[in-house]
Amino acid sequence: MQAIILANRSGHELTPLDQYYCPALLPVGNRALIEYTLDDLCNAGITQVKLVLGPQAGDIEALLGKGERWGLDIDYFLCRADEPASEVISRLQLPPEQPALLLRGDILRTPVIKAFIDFAKQFPKELVSAKIAGMPTGMIMLPGASANLDHLNWPLIAHPSATASKPQGVTLVLHGHQHHLDSLNDYLAANLNFASNCLARLKPQQRFQANENGGGCYLAQKVRFNGAANGQGMIGQCSQLDDNVRLDGDFVIGEHCLIDAGAQLSDSLVLPNTYVGRDLNLHRAIVCQSLLINLEHQGYISIEDASLIAPNRAAQHRQGMTFSANDISRVRLSDRLLALALLLLTLPLQLAIGAYLTIQSKRPLVSSQHLTNDRGLGFRLKRWQVTNPLLASLPGLIQVFKGKLALFGNSPDCGADYSPADNGNLHGLGATVGLWGPVQLLLPNDAPLEEKQLVALSFNAEPGKLKYLRLMASCFAQPARLSRANA
Repeated sequence: MQAIILANRSGHELTPLDQYYCPALLPVGNRALIEYTLDDLCNAGITQVKLVLGPQAGDIEALLGKGERWGLDIDYFLCRADEPASEVISRLQLPPEQPALLLRGDILRTPVIKAFIDFAKQFPKELVSAKIAGMPTGMIMLPGASANLDHLNWPLIAHPSATASKPQGVTLVLHGHQHHLDSLNDYLAANLNFASNCLARLKPQQRFQANENGGGCYLAQKVRFNGAANGQGMIGQCSQLDDNVRLDGDFVIGEHCLIDAGAQLSDSLVLPNTYVGRDLNLHRAIVCQSLLINLEHQGYISIEDASLIAPNRAAQHRQGMTFSANDISRVRLSDRLLALALLLLTLPLQLAIGAYLTIQSKRPLVSSQHLTNDRGLGFRLKRWQVTNPLLASLPGLIQVFKGKLALFGNSPDCGADYSPADNGNLHGLGATVGLWGPVQLLLPNDAPLEEKQLVALSFNAEPGKLKYLRLMASCFAQPARLSRANA
C-alpha cells in the first residue's frame, strides 16, 4: 500500500506566519509538522509515498529528501495552493482498484495511522473516515473513498453533507490528540502541549534537565543555558540563553535563538533564528525573527528596533560577533569568476546602453533597489532602465562578483529559499539569492508571489543545464526589446 499526502495548504489563516512558513513546515516541538506524519507512516509499515506540494515544494524536499530517514521512498508532485483533492488525484493516474491511504500532511496527530488502516481494510468499498474528539483527522482510503475526495479539501469539514451519490460512509472514532493548526492560538497550543507532554505518544526526543522546583526543559545539542526553568518546555539546538532569563509556564524556543539577559518568557513560542532582547517580557506570544504576535490582544507587529526582537544574525552583528567565511559568502567561486568575465565582455555593450538611454531621454539611466540575501546581507541591485530583462540586469554582475548573490538562483522577493536545481528534482533555484532565474527574466516585478514560486518550481522540473541557456535566449525571443522601460 502507498500513501498520498496532501501538503498544499496556503496557510493564510496563520497570517502573518505564512510569510515565513507553509503549514507543513511549521515547527512544532522544534520539528517540521510534516515529519510527524512521516513518523506515523513509517510505524504503520508504509514505504511508498506520493507527496503533493504547493509553492514551497523546494523547501520541503530539501528537508525530507527522498525519505531515507524514515525508510520511505517519496515521490514529489506539484500543485496549486489549496487545489481540490479531486483535481490532484486525477492527475496522479492511480490504478483504479489499488488501495491507497490519502491524508493531509499539515495536521498534527498522535500516532493513529496504523489503527485507521486496519479498520478501513474491513470496508474496501466504503468511504471510511476518522475523527478524534469529534473533529476529522483528514484521512480516507482509496478506492472506497474515490467519490468522496472533498473530505480532504481544506478547511476540513466536521460533518460533510451526505447525498445519495455521496453517502456518509463509516466513521472510526480514534483515541488520541490532534491539532489542525488552523489558527495562531491552535498553533501555540500545539507547541505548548507538546513541550508539556500532553500529547499522547508524542514525546520530545531531547534529554530532560529537571529543576528542584519540579520544572525543567528538554535540551537539544549545543544549548547554552545554566539558568532555571520554573515551567516546562523545550530549547532547540545551538540556542543560547543568558543565565538570568526567566522561563515560566510552558515554552518552546527554536533552534539558533539568542535570548538576552532579563528576558521573561511564559506560555510563549520563539521560532528558529530569532533574537529576544534584554528585559523583554513575553506572555502568550509567538516571536518569529522581527515579528511579534501577541495572542492576548490578538495582534501582531513587525519590530524595527533590533535591540528588542530581530533575526539572529542581526543580533550577532550588533553584539560584535564575527561570521565565518562560509557565513559571509556561500556563492561559488566559479560564479564569481564568470561574473567578472561577463562584466569585462559586456562592458562595451553596457556603454552602448548608457549612450542609448542618454539620447532617449534625460530620466535616470539606472534604477536601484536595496535587497537582502538569504544570509541576511544587504546589497543594492542596480538595473538599466530598459525592458529587456537580461540587458537590464547586467549591472548586477558586480554583486555576483562581490559574493552577495549567485549568478543563477532565487529571486530576492520570491519569498522562499530554494536549493540547487541541477538534478531536476523539485528543489527550486539556488541555495542563495541569484541574479538570473525564470522569475527575474520571465515575469514582471508586480507578478503575484504564488505565481513567482510556481514558475521557479516548474523551471526546476526541467532536466539538464541547457535550460539556463534557453532561459537567457528566451529574453531575446521578442523583437525590439531594447526599448526604454517606462518610468
